[in-house]
Amino acid sequence: MLRKLVLGLAATTALAACGGGSAPSSTASSATCGTPAHFTVRLNFVLDDEQVPYFTALDKGWYRQACLDPELQAGTGSTNTVQLVGNGSADMGVADTVAIMVGQVQGIPLQAFGVVYQHNPTALLIRKAALGADQQAASKPGKDVLYGKTYGAVIAGSPFIFWKSFVKQQSLDASRVKQVNIAPPGFAEMATGKVDFIATFFTVAPVLEGLGVPLKVFKLEDYGQKAYGLSYFSKSDWVGAHGDLIKRFLTVTQRAIDYTNKNPTEGVKLLCNHNPAICADDKALQTNVQEQRLQIPLYNNLTPGKPMFCIDAGYWKQTAQLLVDAGTIPSLPDESRSFTSRYVSGC
Repeated sequence: MLRKLVLGLAATTALAACGGGSAPSSTASSATCGTPAHFTVRLNFVLDDEQVPYFTALDKGWYRQACLDPELQAGTGSTNTVQLVGNGSADMGVADTVAIMVGQVQGIPLQAFGVVYQHNPTALLIRKAALGADQQAASKPGKDVLYGKTYGAVIAGSPFIFWKSFVKQQSLDASRVKQVNIAPPGFAEMATGKVDFIATFFTVAPVLEGLGVPLKVFKLEDYGQKAYGLSYFSKSDWVGAHGDLIKRFLTVTQRAIDYTNKNPTEGVKLLCNHNPAICADDKALQTNVQEQRLQIPLYNNLTPGKPMFCIDAGYWKQTAQLLVDAGTIPSLPDESRSFTSRYVSGC
């Protein structure tokens, strides 16, 4: 069984680390640490390939070396992660930027402090069996390819937000698409033919195809949805009170992303310590390694010369404007409060 069928997993670190905003820099060794800097990190989804860098840093002791003790919690979708961070159930989170913006407009005092995926990874994954030969062969099919199809909607996840924006942007007749609400990740419904397509990250395509579901992948970025993907965020007061902790967390995580991009197989194997289903057999392992490799370009900063995680005000506004144009949010979030790059060196 592949790891995306495993839900509700959580991982808790057991590290000795320094705490508080005045803790030592990222070069401090665990031997110098007193009280652990314990904080909870609600991830956007289950323990899958998107989470490889965090558990690589965990298992290699890099967070411990930076005097950090993050408790990494599996998620069930960006929308849910935003709600849990917003109500104080988690200290910080990883969620799709659009979900964060929706929360901000709803009055939740959230602030992003680093963009993880600089590119929008959302795509429509359509079963080839539901398409005609001409539709399968088309490099960029028209919107009518979706008519008469059944859409499996995971309404707690950010891809559902992008789907709604896509409908508005492309002037789709939603009445000609049957929507069925399903639980994440929706792979079982795709494999059995209950639904014809889902909206999710295109990086998971190898997993579905490994389950015997040939796919046609439509990246929404190719249809004009230029937008930021995953971001780190928390409540504004927590961000302001934990600047040094955030800076150390971003520094270590950037190191882990750089490492796992160069060593994807090792990274996936380390995650197997926390979700054994990923390495159930060699096929599962190789499928997950393939998925891990697909993520590598998503981290590249959209602004040439800027470091990983750095947020550009123009791209942030462009992401928000996409939601406004689609009618998902009524107005742009307050730019002066919605994000900061002050904890990313080189921005």
